Amino acid sequence: MTIKQRLRLWVDPAVQGTLIVRLMVYWLACMLLVTLPLSLIQAVASPDQYLHQHYIQLLIDHWPILAALTAILPFFIYDTVRFSHRFAGPVSRLRRELARYEQGEDIFPIEFRHGDFWRGLVDRINDIVERADTAEKKLAE
Repeated sequence: MTIKQRLRLWVDPAVQGTLIVRLMVYWLACMLLVTLPLSLIQAVASPDQYLHQHYIQLLIDHWPILAALTAILPFFIYDTVRFSHRFAGPVSRLRRELARYEQGEDIFPIEFRHGDFWRGLVDRINDIVERADTAEKKLAE
């Protein structure tokens, strides 16, 4: 890894948390899409059983599929957080650097890590900061 490795993955709870909630809703929808047809088939095949018996039988018959879908969810969440860091991290960094600039601190040109999104945006922000610094220096003369 390089010196600029990502140390924190959770940088924007509002954005990343929303993504995780959406991912879990999609996962739940997938679970329903898998179990609903299976439970309907079970109900048609054995109409004399109670509803809870159908679900127990569904769990007995198809536990490997349900277990696999459940086991993979943490990996989906982790990968989503890692992926979202490629756009949430740069925006968080821009916010932080622009706040520093707004308070009158000098900021150096902002650079994003390899693989981050919004690379064109950072070039424009750096140009704006450079123009503002040049204008301030001309006014000070």
